[in-house]
Amino acid sequence: MIKLNNKATLEVFIADNSMGRKTPAVLILPGGGYVYISEREKYPIAKKFNTHGYTAFILNYSTYPTNKKITNNDLVNEVLLAYEQIKNQQKEFNIDIKKLFIIGFSAGAHLAALSTNLNPDLFKAVVLAYPAFELNVTKIDKSFPYHLYKLNPIEYITKLTPPTFIWQTAEDQIVSTKATLNYVHKLNEENIPFQIQIYEKGVHGLSLADITTAKTDKDIDLQVSRWFDDMILWLKDK
Repeated sequence: MIKLNNKATLEVFIADNSMGRKTPAVLILPGGGYVYISEREKYPIAKKFNTHGYTAFILNYSTYPTNKKITNNDLVNEVLLAYEQIKNQQKEFNIDIKKLFIIGFSAGAHLAALSTNLNPDLFKAVVLAYPAFELNVTKIDKSFPYHLYKLNPIEYITKLTPPTFIWQTAEDQIVSTKATLNYVHKLNEENIPFQIQIYEKGVHGLSLADITTAKTDKDIDLQVSRWFDDMILWLKDK
């Protein structure tokens, strides 16, 4: 566990690499609505990346309950701190910094999109899982930190935005499918390479959508679970 500041930490999961070659790497931003860090989008994701030869880093970024004054700029700066830490220790981790990717889930996807649009040169590509660009307010508690969603990443897309892989389900009751499609439309306008997967069925926050991350049977969907392998194939071309 690497301490980045008073709140944020970075966890490292080194890929098995018996041949000693530099490995690709990924920075994971779990979801949790900026209220907590979802365990279901931490270790199972890191271990899954490890099986595909990626060294994985989990950013436990600051959350609203632990810092009521937290801002989007603060959170983006924590992503930058994580990047600098990884870059400074790239030899120790034996990674190829030119093949560093970032993946975010829900609120973590909002943060990943915002961070990469504002700082497009750091990551080779970005993966956004059920990104929280727009929220269904009727499904969320009134104490929710809405102010952290006021900066919409779509407004910061440029021709330099990294290639982007996005997936979510059409049945998601928390985040807007329309907002995701609008985001992809903007990527297309700027000629940014992208791949989008919209699955017909499935609740919000499916993570890997298999038994390893399921709290209930609703969290298992074999069709949705294909997203990870599709993403890995997509990343290999980047």
